[in-house]
Amino acid sequence: VPLTGGQPTLVMAAHPLCPCTRASVSELTRVLTKCEGQVKAYVLIFLPKHAGHGWGLTDGLRGLGTMPGVHLIDDPGGEEAARFGARTSGLVALYAQDGRLLFRGGITGGRGHEGDNEGRRALVGLIQDNSSTYRCETPVFRCPIFPASSTFAESVAR
Repeated sequence: VPLTGGQPTLVMAAHPLCPCTRASVSELTRVLTKCEGQVKAYVLIFLPKHAGHGWGLTDGLRGLGTMPGVHLIDDPGGEEAARFGARTSGLVALYAQDGRLLFRGGITGGRGHEGDNEGRRALVGLIQDNSSTYRCETPVFRCPIFPASSTFAESVAR
């Protein structure tokens, strides 16, 4: 995932079979609509190494990919998500143009919950305030990308 010159870069990890991903996608759509043209977004679509039938893009993720400035990236085995330290579907990270991490967390108020929430407000504020010097973190309410016993995410993130 490249940093984009002149704009902040947003990265979201998404597990296509997580029932809560729909809420995260809806909230991200709201953020991107409000901040159109102000951010480049990359959505990492988790796929197991040996994905069988039933894996792939949901309608919500497919629709997100049609928005300007949004790039959907297949992430076999979650390797790219692990590089960003994402262990949970719905994690969003926002990086300033100079690479500083500005935001890390969830953009829903609860598991599968759509509507006004601290994460979405913070993310919109950070995208629209290019001179921001503070960092914000919010909780993520989603399903794990990796099994609880997996050390893969920890080893790749180091």
